[in-house]
Amino acid sequence: MTLNNSTLESLIEILEIEDTKELVAIYFDTASEILHNINLGIEENDAEKIRFWGHRIKGASGTLGLDDLENAGKLLELYGGKGDIKSSIPIINSLNDLLKSAQAAIKKDFPELL
Repeated sequence: MTLNNSTLESLIEILEIEDTKELVAIYFDTASEILHNINLGIEENDAEKIRFWGHRIKGASGTLGLDDLENAGKLLELYGGKGDIKSSIPIINSLNDLLKSAQAAIKKDFPELL
């Protein structure tokens, strides 16, 4: 997992530690909803749903400096926008592992946020 430490350091500087901690908690709390909706997009063969939720995970991940998750979201947004559900599947399958890695990276480098 690529964690952009400078992004989190900037957030801590701007928002202070408690607000950044809350932002990280909200991110991981809502991640299961995002994953659920992306998987529904696959089940329902709904490329627009994959695009929409890919966009959400891209933005939220970018805010926290979670580069690998941001890139996965970009690809889901792109493939969903093109109606290419098949290319989305391997990315979707990697999201759980990416989230676990992101949490571990934050815990290692910014333990005060978890």
